[in-house]
Order: sequence, then C-alpha cells, then structure tokens
Amino acid sequence: MHNRSHPEICQSKVGEVGQERAHQDINGLQVVIYLARTGAAFPELEMRSCEQYALAFGWNVTLTVVDDETGKPPQERHLLLAVLQAVRGRGAEAVLVPSRATISPIDGEFDEFAGEIEKAGGFIQVTRR
Repeated sequence: MHNRSHPEICQSKVGEVGQERAHQDINGLQVVIYLARTGAAFPELEMRSCEQYALAFGWNVTLTVVDDETGKPPQERHLLLAVLQAVRGRGAEAVLVPSRATISPIDGEFDEFAGEIEKAGGFIQVTRR
C-alpha cells in the first residue's frame, strides 16, 4: 500500500452516508486508486492517470493501493479484498483503476468483482479504455 501523506480512510456511520450522499453532488467523492504491479517497476504512469482523473472530477483520493498479487484471481488478492472492505465500511465510494485488466483480464471476473463493489454501495471507474 502506498499512503499519500498519511491519509486516513474516513469511517462514517452506516445510514448517515446515504443521507449525506443524497445532499452532495459527485464532487468530493472518496475514492481508492487500485493499481496492479506487473513487473519490478512501480506503476507510476497508471497512478498519475488515476490521480488526474480524480482531480478532474474533484474526487478525494483516500488511499492508493499497489498490488503485487496480479497472478491470482480477484477473490484471492488480499489487497483487492481490502479495497472492497473499504467500500463496504464506507471509507470509499468508488475504486479508480487504469483499466479493466487491473482487476482481471477475464471479463466475467471483472464483472463479478464490480458487482461486489456495487452491492457494497460503490462503483468501479476505469480511467482509460
């Protein structure tokens, strides 16, 4: 995990979040950037792409996660499951990824994980196609 100047995932009480979101527009959305490291190099370009996307929409990046377990399916990646838990716990409302393949190159696996994020009350935003 890569903390950005010691940000904390905000902990809100369940029930309050829905009411707050009803009165807020999309600006100020709390997001987690999820990146997959595929080699030895840090995914700098992908991180910058996600940060610029968040900035363009006025979204707040609460956490940036760089996962080394890219060879495993989504349900077996501990850091990806921690991102899901952040959405469930209302510490984030969206997950930014540079591409669908960051979650999984297999459409069904991506769709299944995206469905879990949606059930938790969030969404996945792909920053580039």
